[in-house]
Amino acid sequence: MDFPKLFLHSSLLVLHFAFSSSKDTITINQTIHDGDFLISRENNFALGFFSPGSSRFRYLGIWYRKVREQTVVWVANRDDPINGSSGVLSIDQYGNLVLHSYHNLKVPVWSTNVSVEATDTCVVAQLLDTGNLVLFDDRSKSTVWESFDHPTDTMLPGMKLGLDRRTGMNRFLISWRSAADPELETSHFRSTQKDHHRSLSIGDFLRIIWQEKDGKWNEFQSTPKSPCDPYGHCGTYGICDPDFLSRRFECDCLPGYEPKSPRDWHILKDASGGCVRKRLESTSLCGQEGFVKVANVKVPDTSAAVWEHEYESKGL
Repeated sequence: MDFPKLFLHSSLLVLHFAFSSSKDTITINQTIHDGDFLISRENNFALGFFSPGSSRFRYLGIWYRKVREQTVVWVANRDDPINGSSGVLSIDQYGNLVLHSYHNLKVPVWSTNVSVEATDTCVVAQLLDTGNLVLFDDRSKSTVWESFDHPTDTMLPGMKLGLDRRTGMNRFLISWRSAADPELETSHFRSTQKDHHRSLSIGDFLRIIWQEKDGKWNEFQSTPKSPCDPYGHCGTYGICDPDFLSRRFECDCLPGYEPKSPRDWHILKDASGGCVRKRLESTSLCGQEGFVKVANVKVPDTSAAVWEHEYESKGL
């Protein structure tokens, strides 16, 4: 190869590398294959294929780009893993982001499930520096779909959770089944922030902060420490004993009260229904006045309580 051709070839390689390393969008006639990435503009987040832990399966996800320990904050196909490096992400003729496997190009592994009148230039998917993957109409600049409306186990700054009564959309977090399996775990939640990593597990709340000098996430705040920490855990007129091992259930009723739903309490270990006053013939307390001693009751611990806006005002 002569020098002009070698120079041109090298220049094209440099341009291709520069474009690939800074690409944050995908259009209707582009694809993301396993090994390709979308990188947000300020290099905060990356989107691509990954295998969690010791798993051999591949998932499409978003993770922190600048954190040395891979911390995945969103997964597209968490219930439908891809076997091998055959995944490909594209935008179809209806304006959907669609994930396929080369093993079956007819049936998508995952899709945004929207419908847009798409042309070659109007629908664009962009990975933002907030960690939000947004599908929008480039003509009207209106958002068609965004990953913040479909969180997995992670809460990021700017994300909203709960029911939107205007649209009917309900946003909630569900944790991974294990470190190697992001499949939905029906009994646990988890969430994270860029600098603060929040984990929720039906009443559990964990904040960890990334320490660059240590190269790891360090715990910043954690609640609850016991099953009795969540407010109202034992329902109306219920009491919670953190040292409950002798009777195998932490909830009990106040003297003179009994479980509203004995089956829920004794079989399902669900005390959310609370307690109701006992019938007159079943208690010796009714009709009397005075105080009754109630032992082993855990009162709220507010020693470490702070207002959330204190963290926000300090930029935490």
